[in-house]
Amino acid sequence: MPSTRSGYSIQKNVISNNSLLFALSVKQLFPSYNGNCLRVRRSVDNVEQDFGFVNGLLNTSGILSFCGAGSGYVTKIYNQLGNLNDLANSSASAQPRIVSSGSLVTINGNPGIYFDSGHFLSTSSPVFQPFSVCTVTQCNNIDTYQVLIDAPYSGSTNRVVLNNGGSQPEFIGSTANLSNGINNQLFNTHCFVVNSASSQIFRNNASTASGNAGTDNLSDGFQICNNDTHIFPLRGPLCEYLIYSKVLSTDERTFIHNDQKVNFHTV
Repeated sequence: MPSTRSGYSIQKNVISNNSLLFALSVKQLFPSYNGNCLRVRRSVDNVEQDFGFVNGLLNTSGILSFCGAGSGYVTKIYNQLGNLNDLANSSASAQPRIVSSGSLVTINGNPGIYFDSGHFLSTSSPVFQPFSVCTVTQCNNIDTYQVLIDAPYSGSTNRVVLNNGGSQPEFIGSTANLSNGINNQLFNTHCFVVNSASSQIFRNNASTASGNAGTDNLSDGFQICNNDTHIFPLRGPLCEYLIYSKVLSTDERTFIHNDQKVNFHTV
C-alpha cells in the first residue's frame, strides 16, 4: 500500500481543473498536505486532540494511546485542501466513533469513522449543482434511509441515500428522485453525479442508475451521514469522502475509483 497517493495531486491540479471542494479521508490525499486528519475526543475525560498522518496513514497508534481503554469520537475531520472547510460536531452524543472500548474501528484493514444512530459531521459551506460525491464506505444494515449527505436544516428533502429500504442508492430532492433497485451491504466505492436531469449513480465505477435528480442545491451546507432529524444513520464505517464542483468525466471517475480500490481494498 503506498504511503502517499501522488496521483491525487495530479488529479487535483490537472484532471479535475481545481474542482475538488472537499477532500476528507483517513489517508493522506496529497504529498504536500501536512495538516491534521481529524480531532478525537476520548470518553474517559472528554479531552480532545488532533491527529495527523504517519507515512501517509492516519496516526492510529497515537489515537489508541490517547484513548486508552475507553472510546474515541471524531469531533472534526479536516479538509485536506487546507481551506478551513472542515466538518465538525460539538455535540458529544452525536459524534461518530473511531475507537470502541480501546479497539480501533476498522474495515478491510483500514481505520473507519463509524456513524450510528444520531451521528453526523456538518459544515455550512454550500454545494451547488452540478456536483459529484465519491465515497468509500459500507452500510451494515438496510434501514428506511441510510443517509450519506444531507442538507442541515429542518424539513429538508435534499439528500443522498446509500440505502433506502429496497432502493439503493438514491438522490432525493424536493422535485425529483433518482434511485435504483440494487441493495447491498458491501465495502464499496460510490459516486453520485448530481446534475439535474442528467444525474447518475455509480457503484464500483459501474453505472446503476441515471435520470433526473431535480434541481435542488445544498445551499446552506451539508452534513455527512444523517438527515435533519438525525434519525437515519449510515450504520457503518466511512473511510473517504470527496466532493467535486463538476460532473466528473469517465476518465476522472475511473481514476478516482481505481485509486480508492487500491488504497482501501474495496470489494
